[in-house]
Amino acid sequence: MLRVHFTAGDVARLRVAPAGPLTECMVALSTAQLPCRAPLLGGWRARVRDRLPPDARTLALAWAEPRRALDLFTALGADAELDEGIADLLAGPRRLREELRLYPPKFLERQPDWLMSGIGGGGASAARVSGALNSAFSTAIGPYWDRLHGALYGQLASYGRAMASGGVDALFARLGPWLRWSPPVLEIAAEPAWSTRDVRLDGQGLALVPSFFCDTPQMFRPTEGGEAVLIHPVPLESSDVARVLAPPPSARRSALAALLGHTRAAVLEAVDDGTTTGELARRLAISASSASKHATVLREAGLLTSRREREHVWHTLTPAAVHLLNSVPGAGA
Repeated sequence: MLRVHFTAGDVARLRVAPAGPLTECMVALSTAQLPCRAPLLGGWRARVRDRLPPDARTLALAWAEPRRALDLFTALGADAELDEGIADLLAGPRRLREELRLYPPKFLERQPDWLMSGIGGGGASAARVSGALNSAFSTAIGPYWDRLHGALYGQLASYGRAMASGGVDALFARLGPWLRWSPPVLEIAAEPAWSTRDVRLDGQGLALVPSFFCDTPQMFRPTEGGEAVLIHPVPLESSDVARVLAPPPSARRSALAALLGHTRAAVLEAVDDGTTTGELARRLAISASSASKHATVLREAGLLTSRREREHVWHTLTPAAVHLLNSVPGAGA
């Protein structure tokens, strides 16, 4: 547990801020390496782990170590654009170098030279780090970024309304069950559960940064003072998570939709290498009964095969479906 001690000045300086794309990407990569506690993130986590390119995987293991992701928010702020954030990062922010020094020396020694020298170094190393960051973002959160970004800003708006109507008490009550506000102390449930750590803000203030992929609250303190940062899980309903992580539209789906209808085209693409009815419903943000009905129609058309395994029904593509998916315009996109 964390016990964060506020002064009157800290309460006055409390603010909420959006996570920039690189901050959210690092949090997502960290969460992807953990056993998934939230069932709705299971499919996303499997896709990220299977598809992450080698350099992006190296970056994730180094900079997004589980529960120890870098504090890119302090280093970069809430950069609105990915390219802007990468450019700022590669310019070698002093605070980021200080963050890297907090890692154990033996851990840093194991990292490839290009990853450590790319910050502020320029040349091939910087280009390689840039490529790793771009591919990490594209794989982990890029397909969902517009909807994810909208969900985060929706949360910020709700925080603002809470503050306006009831002040700090109402804001903390809005955040969820992982904290308890007993003025002037904010108690935060964080691992390890058996340990208690006291953090005194000393008038420097606190930024509350909601994160869609955050698994557990993460507290950061700049090494040379300044505003503390609390990155915390977004209190979303399961339907919101399913909507954000629904497969993005594709050129291929548009062509399939003309033949099969929009939902059945989405079902056919979402089955991919096999999925259950429940997971299919979660991926497309539809009900399980609707997913089952569409799967039945596609099975009767010879595009899916279904088999029951205990309490689950697994659906896989038939050779005819694979041929159809590979033949329509946009299949290579």
